[in-house]
Amino acid sequence: MKSAGLHLLTGLIFGLLLLASPARSTHIVGGELERTQISGFTYRVSLILYFDLINGNPGANDPSVTVGVFSKSSNSIVNYLVLPFDSESQVPYTNPLCAIPSIATKRILYSAIVSFPPGVYFQQAGYYIAWDRCCRNGAISNIIAPGATGQLFYMEFPASTNLLTDVFNSSPSLFPPVRDYACVNQLFEYSIAGNDPDGDSLVYSLVSPLAGFSTVSNPAPIVQPGPYPFIIFQPGLGVNNMIPGNPSFQVNSAGIIRVRPSQIGLYVFAVRCEEFRAGQKIGEVRREFQIFVIACGLNTHPSIAYDDFAQANAVADTLSITDSSRCFSVNVTDIDPNTLLSLRGLLTGSPGLQLSIPVNNVLVNTGAQIDTLELDVCLAGCIPSFDTLNLSLILEDQGCPFTLKDTARFVLITNAITNQKPTLLPDVPEGKVSLLNNAFFTLNVAVSDPEQDSVSIRLFSPDIDISQTGILIFPDREKTPYVASMFFRTGCQFFSLDSMRLMLIFEEQTCLESLDTLFYTFHFEYENKAPDIGRIGAADEDSIVFAEIDQPLEELVYLTDADFDPIQLNWQRIQGQVPSNFKIEQLVRLDSLYARITWTPRCTDVSSVPFAFQFVGQEFSCENLKNQKRLYFQPIDIPEREEQPNFISPNQDGKNDRFSIDYLPDQCQFEEISIFNRWGRLVFHSTDDTFQWNGGGEPDGTYYYFARYENKTIKGFVMMIR
Repeated sequence: MKSAGLHLLTGLIFGLLLLASPARSTHIVGGELERTQISGFTYRVSLILYFDLINGNPGANDPSVTVGVFSKSSNSIVNYLVLPFDSESQVPYTNPLCAIPSIATKRILYSAIVSFPPGVYFQQAGYYIAWDRCCRNGAISNIIAPGATGQLFYMEFPASTNLLTDVFNSSPSLFPPVRDYACVNQLFEYSIAGNDPDGDSLVYSLVSPLAGFSTVSNPAPIVQPGPYPFIIFQPGLGVNNMIPGNPSFQVNSAGIIRVRPSQIGLYVFAVRCEEFRAGQKIGEVRREFQIFVIACGLNTHPSIAYDDFAQANAVADTLSITDSSRCFSVNVTDIDPNTLLSLRGLLTGSPGLQLSIPVNNVLVNTGAQIDTLELDVCLAGCIPSFDTLNLSLILEDQGCPFTLKDTARFVLITNAITNQKPTLLPDVPEGKVSLLNNAFFTLNVAVSDPEQDSVSIRLFSPDIDISQTGILIFPDREKTPYVASMFFRTGCQFFSLDSMRLMLIFEEQTCLESLDTLFYTFHFEYENKAPDIGRIGAADEDSIVFAEIDQPLEELVYLTDADFDPIQLNWQRIQGQVPSNFKIEQLVRLDSLYARITWTPRCTDVSSVPFAFQFVGQEFSCENLKNQKRLYFQPIDIPEREEQPNFISPNQDGKNDRFSIDYLPDQCQFEEISIFNRWGRLVFHSTDDTFQWNGGGEPDGTYYYFARYENKTIKGFVMMIR
């Protein structure tokens, strides 16, 4: 049953491939397969195809590819994977200025997410993935019948289990190739090395490209299991000399291919990258690519020297460096016409130093003569005392297809570096300073430096976070010596401190540590009073406001603060019903707030229980102190009685010297009488129904009385005129 199912699947895929009718084209430059773990046993399987944009047929681009997964031990099919088209991009030159129209390569990526469960992939010999496609570039020089020869893409990977634990493995990812060309009889090298996501060891070697089973008549067959046939090299060529030259084509352990080709042409090659884990091989990736060898103009090496080109690079030049003498010059030249030279350096021995090359790109030999230029090289940063530094200056041309280099080496000997600290002249002597709250403190410091170095200022306090103090520093560098001003205002940030120790650190912006300091101890004396609240024209204890019926009333409640802190005045009803025409509005005058009260009482407002308001004043300072005033408002109706005088004149003339109520009804029910001044302050009180009030030393004016009985209250007023 398994065999029948496999034949059915193979026949179905074969039929789909026939319907697709892929175009036969000499377009394949090279490529490789990759398998990258996403998570667990889920991987992304990718096929990377390099396509010849010059000689290839765009119709040969496949919308998808079908790769086969095979068992290494039996070469039997395990699965077919369809990889849809993902993306494409052009392969760049190392130096775009060296581009030629006869080389243009496109990178095409096909990929899909695939699961490799250990229940399926358990054979310990491992597995391989393959894809077969025809045809190669017909212009390839080192194989027979390239236009009728296919390419077999091939990679190996381990089982998903070693029968004891799960095994996870991503294939090596090789560095992208370049489409650079090689020049006949000139050394050519570049890196095809890569990295392994799992940290496995990688070993590189040259292998013969695989031809597969694809043909001109069947350019995209269903991929078959191996073993696979190799391409056929031209006579005299093989794996060890796929590109003829001296040296011939080779790859080292670091994955760098190297050749000095002796013949022009287009050459295909293959590199195998094997991965090892714990000394055991677990997989491999093969990459095929092409190198175009052309006849180029001769590109000679540039030259760099400190003084004499004849001595360049023979030994390292030794130079003396000081803080005031940081620069030296080198001579550069190149015999090739119209050559762009660039200079860069590698400095070792002092991490605080940086190399500065003001002019590092120059064009030479634009005329008939060979130019020799002098370029400055400087050291920026902190030069250490009595130290030895190693410097390599690398001169590069912009020759094609690769830049050529020359290197000059230097030993730099540094001498003693000295420095003096800055001089400080403050206008406030160091030591103790006492400050009240809301006080302003200013300190001016004249700063001078013997070497004219730049001086920075920073603050430090062990008692408070400087960023929370509001201290400001303003350096005036236009003056000589320049003046640094420090300014702050004592406020709530210092309220919790009895004192603050403050250090001003003046530090030179030089390599040597050179600084001077000023030290102050600030003592804070915090004084604050609660805001003052009261009634204008009334004593502090007056809290009852009498208002006569039909007589307009105006009162002012004021709020002030002796410390001139911000203040706020609020009020709220705390007792009784407020008449509809009773109004309170806030007024602002200079540094005071007022609550202006206006009211004209009506007969309907008369009640035995006064209504009351609470006025609250608050200052906004470090303590946010409050004060309050409570006022009771009592409307009164004063009846007119002819038989009872409403004034007294206590002048001891025997006439109206005392106030009494002769017509008090039902004396046995009398409880008390209270007399108030117009501000509501109690001036007389008695529980005797035979009371007499002679003014008691109060000033002339109108007074109001309340005579309370068991079941009623009699109210009225009396005027006192002496």
